[in-house]
Amino acid sequence: QLWPFSTLGWPDSTEELEYFYPTDTLVTGPDIIFFWVARMIMAGLEFIGDIPFKHVYFNGIIRDDHGRKMSKSLGNGIDPLEMIEKYSADAVRFTIIKMSSEGNDINISNKSFEIGRNFSNKIWNAFRFLALNLEDKISTDISVFKENYTLEDRWIISRFNKTVNSVTARMDDYKIGDALDEIYHFFWHEYCDWYLEMIKKRLYQAQREEEKKTALTIASFIMKGSMELLHPFIPFITEEIWQYFEEDGESVLLSPWPQADARLFDEQAEEALSLLQEAISGIRNLRAEMDVPPAKKVHLFVAADEAKAAIITANAEHFAALCKVENIRPADGSFDRSDAGTVVVGNMELFIPMTDLIDLDKERERLQKELQRLEGLEKAILGKLNNNNFVEKAPAPVVQKERDKLENIRQNLEKVRKNYEKFN
Repeated sequence: QLWPFSTLGWPDSTEELEYFYPTDTLVTGPDIIFFWVARMIMAGLEFIGDIPFKHVYFNGIIRDDHGRKMSKSLGNGIDPLEMIEKYSADAVRFTIIKMSSEGNDINISNKSFEIGRNFSNKIWNAFRFLALNLEDKISTDISVFKENYTLEDRWIISRFNKTVNSVTARMDDYKIGDALDEIYHFFWHEYCDWYLEMIKKRLYQAQREEEKKTALTIASFIMKGSMELLHPFIPFITEEIWQYFEEDGESVLLSPWPQADARLFDEQAEEALSLLQEAISGIRNLRAEMDVPPAKKVHLFVAADEAKAAIITANAEHFAALCKVENIRPADGSFDRSDAGTVVVGNMELFIPMTDLIDLDKERERLQKELQRLEGLEKAILGKLNNNNFVEKAPAPVVQKERDKLENIRQNLEKVRKNYEKFN
């Protein structure tokens, strides 16, 4: 109970005691609140006249994969040193934080640490991809190439700055697991799965050197910034990679925490890229469901309003690279939809002629499953809107959002039903 001040020279009045007491945050388990935490507070008030810490963060108890407390008698403990030897210290640290959430207990097994190992591998592979394309060390000053930004450049810069905002806010609120989820999702699914894939053509087939330099500079800037955000969670691999981009820096640990620049938020780019992601993912799913060979090129016909159609056609190179679309045309009155597979994205329809590509029975089955899915969503939302308690007590914007969702689902249902009827 005397530990917070007895270690600082008390009962003498020392410089250390004056400087370090009270501390800011105590991190501990919830099982010793009365036996340890409360008594430290009482002792501090009694002997020093002030509480020993401003905040107390209670982490969960680590249990085995069956939820039992680890103990010698049960023999269900996990030796962290063995896990570090097998998976790495970064992987162990990452996994425990990833599985924790605001004081809840963590059920963990040896196999759980594969999550951290897989993410560490993802980070290293992304870094190696960049390093192999960098002939020399490169500046991470992205403002130099502002005039050359493409849609995906504006999108990833906007998403990074918003991620900095959300990660920082969650760290400030002690939502450590949520903060890690934010940067994990951004780095793996947005930066690696989309941005690095989208810039490959510029890296390998750029018409102008500035195109390649722009892509590499932005990719390097995001990589370096992501290492700064990830460093509290996985310190070793992030230090190694950060040093590559910051040769004169002493350590990422001493570098400034990233600051979001609201001027780089770009809602237009995010909305357009979201449309492309949905369309490309939809085409990929359609190809997979219909067993279209991966290397087989397809034709794409688009039925959409002018603005969305323009976004699709302006980014034809991404459709060619990411889902093997050979050409994109409007689905006008002369287009025969009877043998086409269909992807519905919002109020936009994408058609791929399937006569020489697919098994029509499979397409019929796919559309039937999509009908069932949409009908299930329609039924669920109608259940909410027909519930007087929900309509009367929920905030008006929430109710309106459900009505808008219902309208969108019904529009999609109408389109899918029409496509299904073609095969019956």
